[in-house]
Amino acid sequence: KVKEHFSNPKNAREYRNYAVFALAIGCGLRRNEISTLNIEDIKGHTLHVTGKGDKARKSYLSKFTRKALDGWLNQLNRKKGPLFVHVTRGDRIKPDRLGIKGVHHVMQLIQKKCKLKDFTTHDLRRTFATTLLHANTDVFTVQSLLGHSDPMTTKRYDKRGEQGKIRAVNSLPF
Repeated sequence: KVKEHFSNPKNAREYRNYAVFALAIGCGLRRNEISTLNIEDIKGHTLHVTGKGDKARKSYLSKFTRKALDGWLNQLNRKKGPLFVHVTRGDRIKPDRLGIKGVHHVMQLIQKKCKLKDFTTHDLRRTFATTLLHANTDVFTVQSLLGHSDPMTTKRYDKRGEQGKIRAVNSLPF
């Protein structure tokens, strides 16, 4: 539903908001991780993320996420500095970094525009993890992508429920 609403952004604010959403759901990033990203952190389809405890990790950009980012980068039209900045109601891009409250506000705007029930950036992070696990990605890879030290933390993000267990049993070769 969000993808439909942003398939043809009309202004810089929509390009930015869609890119923020794409990084949250397509890379499983936390609000603070999104807020602190710089343009220089993007290298092709690789994103260098500084997570909790200043732990660095690599994240990888899907075609969907890269396309959303490219749209925003074209609007931003610069090579370095904060990736996400404020955009005025008059669609003027300001140089000051979007903080974690700003990222939260972006999610509220998306939710309202797309007429979705309440969700947070962290809900999108859980969706990222669950979607990967549902696609049979091993828990250690998901753990690494999320920047978790302990696989038990990653396990708490798994929202597959009974469906995942049924699918696993049905995949047995006998």
